[in-house]
Amino acid sequence: MFSRPPDDLPIYLSPVGIARTPYKSRSDCPGGGYGMQALSTIEIFPSFTSAISGLIPGIRIFVLWWCHLANRKVLKQPPTKGGDPLGVFAMRSPERPNPIALSPSEIVEVTGDSLIVRGLDCVDGSLVLDIKLAILANDGQWV
Repeated sequence: MFSRPPDDLPIYLSPVGIARTPYKSRSDCPGGGYGMQALSTIEIFPSFTSAISGLIPGIRIFVLWWCHLANRKVLKQPPTKGGDPLGVFAMRSPERPNPIALSPSEIVEVTGDSLIVRGLDCVDGSLVLDIKLAILANDGQWV
């Protein structure tokens, strides 16, 4: 496809919604997704509301969202628990060239234009890029 890595290949995304969470700053965000009990709302933008058809309470999903507060120039950093710096592709850090985050979440309620979920760990007002259905693999893990 590419004979060399593109220096600045534009990719255009249309956010599908906005996250309303109890986390007002990055330091408030718990991270990790699974096991979190706080409820958040994903407000789906009008042009995408038909895309939530079929989602029901109890379903596990992956919410992809944009880390708008991330430092996109960081390529290496020490792990949270200490140690030698690692490349950001070897971590779940929000600091990365393309700050797309993934939060495993569970749907609690579905309304006409929003989802109430448990497990979303982003700052309030973050843009939601996509929602993917999680499936239970043979080993009992959600993928």
